[in-house]
Amino acid sequence: MSRIKTVQQLTSKTTQVTCNAYDSIIQTVPLVDALDTSFTFQVNNSVVQDISTVLISTEYPTLTGVTTRAVTLTGTSGTANVIVGGVEYLATFTTNLTTSAANFVTSHAAALLALGITVTANSGVLTFSALTESFPTITVENVTTDLDATLGSLTNGATTGLPFASLVSSQRGSFVVRVSNIGTGALNNFARVQFKVTHN
Repeated sequence: MSRIKTVQQLTSKTTQVTCNAYDSIIQTVPLVDALDTSFTFQVNNSVVQDISTVLISTEYPTLTGVTTRAVTLTGTSGTANVIVGGVEYLATFTTNLTTSAANFVTSHAAALLALGITVTANSGVLTFSALTESFPTITVENVTTDLDATLGSLTNGATTGLPFASLVSSQRGSFVVRVSNIGTGALNNFARVQFKVTHN
């Protein structure tokens, strides 16, 4: 796992990303692109100058699959620990289960992403995603009153899709990246794009 800072793209695969650094990784939103398709997005970066060279590479270019597991929150009040890979992440009931799940993502998504785990929330359901070969053990323990959760089965989404990133253009303060699927099947995971900025 890389120690370089990772910035996560939000909303959609064409959403602009801001990352003011010489060397970093951008993780796209989950992708479902068919083979022989591509898209672009802009990276706003104050480090980039007119004389800069931006080097682009794709991390995990032989990615073959991602495993997901749904954790459905239950209860009407209190707290529970969602234990991911042996580490406790506290969930707190707030207003309703939908809000509680969304708050969990807000509180813990960054820490989990640093471990290569993506968590999203939808109507009280937390979905954890990670590379198939490194998917962590997930359990849930009630802490106070009745907040708890049920665990869904593991879903292995193996794919023959293959993301490839390249530089489209650069100018002072930004550059544009193209991500293409050069595999033989559809993508079903995020792509991780590493960039390095140098000055001529």
